[in-house]
Order: sequence, then C-alpha cells, then structure tokens
Amino acid sequence: MDFTSIIHEKKGFIALFIVGFILVFLAQGSFAVKVDTAVADGLGNDTVPVIISFQKYIPPDSVMASVGITSTKAASANSRPDLVIRKRYRNFNMIAGNISREGLKKLMENPSVKSIEMDARVSILLDKSAPLIGASEVNEMGYNGAFLRGNGASVCVIDTGVDSSHPALSVIGGYDFVNSDNDPMDDNGHGTMVAGIISSRDSRYTGVAPESGIVALKALDSAGSGSFSDVVASIDYCITNRDKFNISAISMSLGVSGFRTNDSSECDSLAAGNAINTAVQNNIPVVVSSGNGGYPDGISYPACASGAISVGATDDYDRIASFSNSASLLDLLAPGVGIKTSYPGTEFLSGSGTSFSAPHIAGAVALLRQIGMINSSLSLSPSEVENLLKNTGVRLIDGKNGLSFPRVDINAAVLSLAGNMNSQETPMAVSIESPKPIVYASRSIPLIISLTAKADSIEYSANGRFATLCSNCRYFKDNVVFSEGSNEIVVRANRKGVSNSTNVSFLVDSIKPKIHSTNSNGWSNGTFAVTFTEENPKNISLWIRGNGSNFSRFEMKNCASGRRVSCTTNIGISNMENQAIDFYFTIADLINEVSSRIQSSVVDTTRPSLIINSPIDGSAYYGRLTLDAISSEPAAISYSVNDGPQKKLCTYCRTVSRKQAFSTGNNSVAVYAADRAGNSNSRTVSFQTSNI
Repeated sequence: MDFTSIIHEKKGFIALFIVGFILVFLAQGSFAVKVDTAVADGLGNDTVPVIISFQKYIPPDSVMASVGITSTKAASANSRPDLVIRKRYRNFNMIAGNISREGLKKLMENPSVKSIEMDARVSILLDKSAPLIGASEVNEMGYNGAFLRGNGASVCVIDTGVDSSHPALSVIGGYDFVNSDNDPMDDNGHGTMVAGIISSRDSRYTGVAPESGIVALKALDSAGSGSFSDVVASIDYCITNRDKFNISAISMSLGVSGFRTNDSSECDSLAAGNAINTAVQNNIPVVVSSGNGGYPDGISYPACASGAISVGATDDYDRIASFSNSASLLDLLAPGVGIKTSYPGTEFLSGSGTSFSAPHIAGAVALLRQIGMINSSLSLSPSEVENLLKNTGVRLIDGKNGLSFPRVDINAAVLSLAGNMNSQETPMAVSIESPKPIVYASRSIPLIISLTAKADSIEYSANGRFATLCSNCRYFKDNVVFSEGSNEIVVRANRKGVSNSTNVSFLVDSIKPKIHSTNSNGWSNGTFAVTFTEENPKNISLWIRGNGSNFSRFEMKNCASGRRVSCTTNIGISNMENQAIDFYFTIADLINEVSSRIQSSVVDTTRPSLIINSPIDGSAYYGRLTLDAISSEPAAISYSVNDGPQKKLCTYCRTVSRKQAFSTGNNSVAVYAADRAGNSNSRTVSFQTSNI
C-alpha cells in the first residue's frame, strides 16, 4: 500500500488519500466516507466488485432504500445498474456487490456509508509436527476421564473446501460460497490438507485434535483464489452456526500475496479484518497464516487484524522458516515445513508454508476448548487462549529481524491450564484396524494395529503363543499369512508393567468351490444331483429352463460340506414331459461362486411298466423254472429271490428270460426296472415249488 497522503479539492468536497483510501469530507457536513482508491481506478465505464460498510446495522432487505440507491435505473438501454448486491451478511454492517460510477458517487454522498473497498482477490498461501508441539502427549492424556483429542469441538476451515469422503476426516457441516451450494467439496487439495493437520484420525498421520469435527467453508476456487466477500460470508456462517456445530476456532490459511504490514489498525478497517474481530467478540478465536513472502517487517492481510492469532512457520529443527513473514505483529509459530497430511481421495501428501502452521494452532485451540467443555471453570476467551499459548510456548529467535516469538507447546499449555494433578495418564487403548471381523479371499492380510499411547512393546498371537511385533511403538503394519478357515488373533500392548489387549475373529476363504460331476445322462425325471468339494458352502443352486424360457433358480438346501460330497434335489417337471430342458449348478462359498457347464436332458417322469410272465403269482411248480419278465421301455432290470440281494439281469433291455432253481416250498421273486431317467418300478410274485 501507498503510505503517502495527498490533498485533492474538487466540486465542493475534499478528498484525502491515506493508505490507499480516499477519505471524503462533504463541505457542508461532518461525516467521512473512506473509499478504496482501487475502486475509483477500476471503474472506467464498467462496474467493479466492492464491499460496502455502514455506520450502523441496516437490515439486508432495507439497504437500497436506506442508502438512496436503486439496483436498476430507468434510463437508456445502455445504462448500467447503480448497484447489484451479491452478498448480505447477518453479523456485519456490510454488503458486497458490483457498483457503477454513478452508484459510487451516490454512496460517497450518503452519511449511512462508512467505507467502500474493492472486493479484492485472496488466495492460499503456499508427520512430525504433532509430536514436535506436544500434541501427541496431550492426546495420550486424560482429563476427568476423557481423552484430550478435541472431542466435542469443531473448527471452521475457510479454504478451498474439504474432501468429506476422506477416511481420516470428519466433516460435520459447511457451505460452498464459490458455487453457492451445500457441498463444499475440495477441488484444489489445499483445504483438505489444512483440515488433516487439525483433525486427521489416521493412526500414522494423526492431527492435533483428531476427534474434533471440521466445518468446511469453501471461499476459494479450484485455482486456490477467491474474493474477500466470500471469506467474509464464511466468517458470517461460522458466527451464525457457532452453537449448532460447537465451533471452537476458525482457521484461515489465506491472504493477499505480496502485501505486508505491521499496523493492525490498517487491517481492522477492512472488511475481513472487521469480520475477524467480530468473530472474536463472539467468542471464536480466529487463526490466520502470516504469509510466505519471507518479509522481516510485516505480515499478510488478514492475519494483521488485531483480533487474529497470526501464525508463522518453523521446521523440524525448530528454526523459523526463511519464507515465513515476520514482524512484531506476529503472534505465534508452529511447524510448517514438510508437513504430511490428508489429501483428496485417500492419500496423504507433504506440504510447506504458513498455510500448514495455522491449523496446528487451530487444533491446539480445539484441545483447550475441550478442557473448557469438561470443566467450565477452565473455559477461556479468545484472548486468554492466545495469551496461554504465547506464555507457554518455546521462544525462538528470527534471524531476519532479531525478534523472538513463541513456538506453540500445547503440552505445556494444557499442563498450565489443567494442572499436573488433574492430567493423569489415561490407560492406552488397543485397536486392531485390520483384519476386520469379515471374510477374506486371501490368506495374506494386512495386520494393522494402533494404540492411543506409545507402548514398550506390541505382541500378537494367532495360535496361543505371543510374538513381539515392535518395541517402543504405537503403530504396526505388515502383511501376515493366516490359516484357511476360522481365525482368531489376540493383540497385547505392554507399557510400564501394564498390559492391555483386544482380539478379533475372522474367516479366510481363499479356495474356490469345485464341481466334480452331475447326474446328467441326457434324461431327467426331476431328480438332480451334484458332487462337489467346498468347506464353507453358502449357497448351492440349480438353474433350469425349458421351451426357450429364461433360467429359473432353485435353491438346494441341507447340503453337506467337505470333499467330494453330493447334494440332491427334486423338482416337479412333469408338465414338460418328453421335452428338452437345459440346466446347470452354481455353488457359492463365502467369497466366490462357480458354475457347472450347461447340460441338456429330455424330461421323463413316467415309471416303466413291468409284466412277469413266469413264474405266475400263486402257482405251483416242479423243478427248475424260467424267470420271464417284460418292461414297457428299455431299462436296467434286476431281480431278487426271497428278499435276498438284487442280481442284475440286463443293463439296458426290455425283456429278460433266465433259468432259475428255487428251494422246495414257498418262494417269492421281485423284479426291478429303472429307466434312463431314473424312474423305477418293481413287481413281486409268490409261488410254490417241489421236487416231485
């Protein structure tokens, strides 16, 4: 900005150019309207986007009438509206819209108007960080029986949106001011990375407050840029929904590239600065990145607002990053170099910049606010939160200007707030993230274990004997080959002589079912059988079609499991007698399904008729007899004497004749016939024989 002052006289008013604004005094009045010089410079014959601030609150629907300006003009077809309102705010005495030269003139002469500024463009300011600031230790603490992980608190992230589908994040609300819809999806990546630093629940890349919620406000587009009117609208949303989402902080990793100042009053007069200060007055701390210009004498806007907690960046070696803006106006430092965090999809990527420092502080605020929710006597105002973090931080010297700043130490802040007596260590919890209690198609399964606190060792058992997986750790991941069938593993974490354990049961079904044979020989009477091998059959089905129809499914119940077992079912198909049918079997286990080939058969449900010509029922005979029988169709024919074992007469025939000796006395002969479809029939005759 230009800090020179120029006096300009014209047509009854005096304009004083101060810090990039025209300060307009009407000759007849005592009021002043501050007008951004960029507004007048950008007008020409067109309209420009502006943010208009009023001396006092004017209901949004009354703005036009109150300021004596209309949105349309009854003039020639070539004339433009004086003002088209694009944004109205609930919590600020402001509106945003596009103004014409004529509209600007009218507003400059109106005592209700406080200032008119250009709706300037704003943009983003581009694994070891949580432990560095003490967040990991705090997450392992308990306070009054609760883990300090941000539970119940939420943070407004004003950025490019947040990928709500990322498995490590919990997005509980928000709005897209770029596209004016309720889906603040991240199409850039920056907002999702910021959100992950605050609240990632991933066991490896854990956020500062991993159980806090994210309220996503999309004010920046896919290119990472946007307008301050959308930033102000986002802050307005956070204030309005503070109680609905229990909003504990606002995180803003954005600013005006190339601009710096060390004067907060310069920023407080602008729309975003005003909005930030209003949020703080509504008990919401606002955390803003200081910018990446490497300036030693100023920080970016809107971090320069008096109510903002401005944040610069440090590296893994606790050195202030060379790119981090710095000045006496800077409040805090936090890690901002090589920060690995969530990225849209399921990924985790590294990034550097004060953009990644600010969310560390927002997460720290969420942890402190959680303590206040548990114990209202420890509830802090935004200024008290800022002072606590400053007073407990680690002082670092900035070599660019010789100034010292506190690098946040949330562990020290929590201990200072809650006291050592109340910060007892909470017993560590053991979580088996994989395997889950499900069925797996492969014996090789990731074994993933995470703890809420670091353990001296993590052990696991799959067969009753424990083996050590890692030492001095809180996370383990590797592929393990498990047994086919049922499995149960027990995981045990040991720390300071105390062990916690958990277990999970699951199934491995990596072997597909195998069909060995079916009972098809080209004929069918409705009895179908299949022979297969499967230890865990879930479903066995027969599929039949006839007369060109679609296949119909018949479930086969009560089938056994094991190697080369058979299952049989009976289907009524007599209505298709002598017709051709197609059929096949499917066998599904817990994971896979296999099918037999499609086979064809002719339906035959009629039993063969049998006639025994000799011996004749009830007759008496002497000596050897001839057994003479006829079947109505070709069949396998056998017989038995006096209920003895069956003896084959023929494999496929219609008539049989056989000499047979019988014992003296009463005798019986049974003849059996089974056709190709498996239909069977039998006849029995009784008679007497003697040797005389």
